[in-house]
Amino acid sequence: MCYLPDTEKGQKVLRLLQVAWERKLTFTIGTSVTTGATDTVVWNEIHHKTESSSNHSGHGYPDPNYLDNVLMELSLQGVTESDSSDDSL
Repeated sequence: MCYLPDTEKGQKVLRLLQVAWERKLTFTIGTSVTTGATDTVVWNEIHHKTESSSNHSGHGYPDPNYLDNVLMELSLQGVTESDSSDDSL
């Protein structure tokens, strides 16, 4: 689950997150920052807002910089605005 605003920019981020998911870029195997467990499924540097009411943990929405930050993270993974018009979504 990921919380996004229902805006034009939010819809663009949603489409790009879908591209990242299809390319298997959302998760990887590594060491969990929260538990320290090794060889486990972890986020792959594309942050998601998984809380809807607060941002005390850093994972909540609203976050005024989130959309710009996640667009940059997606770009670093090779998912760009040109991918958002992909007809396969």
